[in-house]
Amino acid sequence: MLNDKPKMNFPLTEYLSARNVGLACFIIVSLLNFSCLFNPPYWDDILGLHNQALFLAGNQFNIAKLWEQQGYLAGGSNVYPLGIIPFFYGILYSIFKPEYVHLTGHLFNIACLSVAFTLFFLILRKYVSPWNALLWCIAALCEPVMAGRTAELGQESPLIALAAAAIYCIALQRIRTGLIFILLASLVKPTAGLLAFAAVAWLFAGGIIPPRFFRERFFKGKWLQYFACSIAAGLMVVGISILTGDAYKSLPSLSSLLVRGEFIFSKLLPVQAIFLAGVIVAAGAALVRLKTKKVFWKDWFSLYLLIFIAGFWLVFIFYPVPLPRYTGLAVFPVCAFLALNIRRRYCNALAAGLAVLLGIAAMDGLFYPALQPLSSRSGEYLERSREYITDLRSNVAFCRVLEKDAFLNPIVAKWPFVQMLTMPELGYVTNPAPDVYAVGTLPKYTSAKLFTGFQNMPENTLYIYAFNSFEAWSKFGPSLQPRPSDQIVVSDDTLGGLLLVYRRK
Repeated sequence: MLNDKPKMNFPLTEYLSARNVGLACFIIVSLLNFSCLFNPPYWDDILGLHNQALFLAGNQFNIAKLWEQQGYLAGGSNVYPLGIIPFFYGILYSIFKPEYVHLTGHLFNIACLSVAFTLFFLILRKYVSPWNALLWCIAALCEPVMAGRTAELGQESPLIALAAAAIYCIALQRIRTGLIFILLASLVKPTAGLLAFAAVAWLFAGGIIPPRFFRERFFKGKWLQYFACSIAAGLMVVGISILTGDAYKSLPSLSSLLVRGEFIFSKLLPVQAIFLAGVIVAAGAALVRLKTKKVFWKDWFSLYLLIFIAGFWLVFIFYPVPLPRYTGLAVFPVCAFLALNIRRRYCNALAAGLAVLLGIAAMDGLFYPALQPLSSRSGEYLERSREYITDLRSNVAFCRVLEKDAFLNPIVAKWPFVQMLTMPELGYVTNPAPDVYAVGTLPKYTSAKLFTGFQNMPENTLYIYAFNSFEAWSKFGPSLQPRPSDQIVVSDDTLGGLLLVYRRK
């Protein structure tokens, strides 16, 4: 019939199988990060994960001995008492040379993100076109924090993969299997417990409405069992949090929350702020729509995602030290919620395309507002995008210059340069600097000595000064800021923040 409109058929759709999507994601992301595959660990991954992994590798994985150690702030190696990823890297350090540990770690993390990518694609493909599903998953990986996770050597990527597995199971109504994945994820980081708490709230919400709308229709008599299991999983995560020292100490004031929120969404995470604005609009539109239309499983699953997203950001804002990289856990759920709740196909594709373009434009921090001077070389803030990779490479070059020209001098530094210069396994130097002094807290897993004052150091001592949070933190005093009369030996102003070596005069 000439007047019949042909059914729109996008070519290559038949190739969008789970295996092909996952493999393509792994290959493409690996190629895009080819120059980063041998990068050493950075910032907190030095001070926590790889510090503990090297301790385990050097002590025959003696857990009792690990638990005897002091924690992070006291300069010890017991940073993640129940963490499973330090054991993974510890095994790698026991088998391979450090550079191959780093290569394996990068490929492992890319594989984890490819798993998350594939699982969310499978969820979305059930409700939106395959190409829209693919676009939203690409948008999630292009978001600046997530783009940075593709080049990391930390724990966020396996956490995201296990969380994706849990959400996938919940999307398929396999609640108990999802809770098992949540518990596994909690052994990477207790943050994953938010998924269990979201399940409790979600199932409770379903339990207080007429049974035919939720309990009988979707769970067929198993609602109470699932509800009890989700409460049990939540309590287990609370126990893990207490054992690992992640429980809250105190709540911040309202004024400090407002200041923190303004800093987070304007300086650290402006792209995610836009995504969240989209979530709020989409949630409001869905609520209006559901008043007149039938509720499907997609709507109940969207409610679960919404509860998790709201809970995550509430906890993030209240958390004493909310770091940008933590938000990687919420990016795929946010993109999935938007994909499920922008109903018109072409509007959905347009929104996904704009999200991809926004992420690509901002993933290197090019259009982000500048950080304050004493944060401009702070890794925990630079991980808001891939700009931290620039700082990492600058730090490697900086340490190599010191190793080549000044290793025999006494060197006074703060974290993480103390660790970089004394732990060659990290990849910043080839041999440990023989005479390093740590200002503030002494990392006991290094060969460094405690700095006791400028007056106790010889004239040929070199001092490292950087625009970062350790310089501003009183626990790591005194300040190493040079005086006008001091002699600058090496200077670096990458990312607009100073990193220099000087002699006191």
